[in-house]
Amino acid sequence: NGLVGYWSFDGYDIDWSSTTAEILDRSGNNNHGNAVGLTKNSATIGKRGQALSFDGDDYVETADIDITNTGVTVAGWVKLDTINPPDGVSQAIASKPSSYGLEINSAGKVTCVLATETKSWDWCATKSNTTLNTNNWYFVAFTEDANGYKYYVNGEYDGGGTDYKGTIITNDNNLFIGSRGYFSRFLDGAIDEVRIYNRALSADEIRRLYNAGTLKIRK
Repeated sequence: NGLVGYWSFDGYDIDWSSTTAEILDRSGNNNHGNAVGLTKNSATIGKRGQALSFDGDDYVETADIDITNTGVTVAGWVKLDTINPPDGVSQAIASKPSSYGLEINSAGKVTCVLATETKSWDWCATKSNTTLNTNNWYFVAFTEDANGYKYYVNGEYDGGGTDYKGTIITNDNNLFIGSRGYFSRFLDGAIDEVRIYNRALSADEIRRLYNAGTLKIRK
């Protein structure tokens, strides 16, 4: 199904016993991450199970996850503590610098940041229609393929553009969750259920991921 990385952040998927806690990848591809600046106290109630709370200077670093197909999807749940980013520019949910990333800009809009064979690394010109607010969980995602990119918020299509389309640039940079690398685009808030696919999911597939995160367990 194209799933190349899936980090639930649930308790059984985090090993806090090492100096740098290991965040397990549930995709089966062994793209486990190191928690930098995060502790057991960073665990918080998630949208589904447990999430991690990022305070603007910490992140999870995983292996280099290149997208070698013509298509990518980055998706996850986010609850912002502040709309104004710690660096005043944007807050990254998941980013592989100079390749692909999912971020929230200083206006609270979802934006992708991409580098393709025909256009260098930059923010996508079009942002989401929806403006995110603080202290609310949102399921946010973007897809990109030969036809352009699309945003989804809470399972529904939320805008898109064509200034970026086609094959994503590959490089040796690692993937980061909660930042765009070691020094920038830190996120202030909680992140849960991050997934990356090496293809553009359909609208129905995005909706199913959203619905899976809103299921209530009967007591």
